[in-house]
Amino acid sequence: MSNTTKKEDGSLCYKNDLDLPPLDFNTTCVGYARYIFYFNERLPGVSYPSWYEMRSYTELCEVVVLECPSESYGLECKYQCSSHCLNGVTCNHVTGQCENGCAAGWTGTQCNKTCHAGRYGPDCTSNCSGNCRNDDPCNKKNGHCDVGCLPGYRGELCHKVLLMVSVEKVALLGITNPTVVKLASMVHLARIARRLVLRIVLTFAVTWMVPVIVYLVIQDHQTAQLETTLCDFKEDSTTDRTEG
Repeated sequence: MSNTTKKEDGSLCYKNDLDLPPLDFNTTCVGYARYIFYFNERLPGVSYPSWYEMRSYTELCEVVVLECPSESYGLECKYQCSSHCLNGVTCNHVTGQCENGCAAGWTGTQCNKTCHAGRYGPDCTSNCSGNCRNDDPCNKKNGHCDVGCLPGYRGELCHKVLLMVSVEKVALLGITNPTVVKLASMVHLARIARRLVLRIVLTFAVTWMVPVIVYLVIQDHQTAQLETTLCDFKEDSTTDRTEG
């Protein structure tokens, strides 16, 4: 069997003994090949029995090459392929390997082993978040925490940190994860800073805006009084001229 037109590039599948082969026989060859050679060997420098013809001819009526049917592999196709090859692709009919990889939750050359705890996904190449409740392992297919998340985490994978957890709640829940504690402290400080800014704004408003408003009210009142005095003065002047 060979993948080229030279038999020397391939491998020997069957060799007959000194006797003639039967007219009807079967032989099994396992491997890959584009060409199958059937020949009488006559090597130079090799001594053969005297009754061997140096020139021989063989007539073949039929040569049948059969491949294993789908979902089976190996010698005489007696092994069943795994049903866990990626995207439902059938296995290699010679080795039984899933050449495109394994479906989610499975691993191994023949995809017949489930993921170890803490791993998930196709070929088990992904790590669980480690934040599932009660330290349960994640779902081996999709990585979800089916039982929920530990306090301080959210999301189907429990890989997102809750940013609105207060320092008091972190302490109350007994959360020791340094990332959560640090983020909770940052949120707490941000809240304090926001309150401080609001207090400064209110203080500025009370300190500066109220006197300005009072001043404007006084000014408006004084303007009104001045306008009234001017009107009275004009009326008095008009009356004096009329009498004169």
